[in-house]
Amino acid sequence: MASGGSMRSHRSSRGPAMISELALEAQNHNWDENGTLKYFLRIADRSRKAGKAAVENNDLETAFIMFARAATIVLEKLPTHREYQSALTTEQRHHLQTNGADILDHLSKLKPILQDRHDQWTRTHPDEPDEPDPSNATRSQSSFSSYDRQSIDRERQQRDSTREG
Repeated sequence: MASGGSMRSHRSSRGPAMISELALEAQNHNWDENGTLKYFLRIADRSRKAGKAAVENNDLETAFIMFARAATIVLEKLPTHREYQSALTTEQRHHLQTNGADILDHLSKLKPILQDRHDQWTRTHPDEPDEPDPSNATRSQSSFSSYDRQSIDRERQQRDSTREG
């Protein structure tokens, strides 16, 4: 990824992206689906760090994409990976869940800002087309339904209850 530039610069003439478009873009990856657990841990860590760097550069769309990729790995891919139970201790698995909840926190903070930017742009540019490909938006919404407010709250409650116990 080029420094200082958005991953989405090809779209800049259309204004801010919809959350569904960002979620769909987060699904575009070149992961080796048969990779080792260590391979996915590295990708998740790089994606999380790239998301934090993008926030620091005020590139919130790229930050959302990178955090969504990290969340997908940490919360969906790793727990079902063939090496997850055997290669990680209980404490390491708990640490991953905590990291997943933190990544969801980042997403939950970015989502309303990005939605507001998009809504404001749409109001000030009523004649500009701003509809994504409907088939992509539908797929994106269903694939990223785990990043809704209820899921974030559940993750926080789980994290808080394991810290208390």
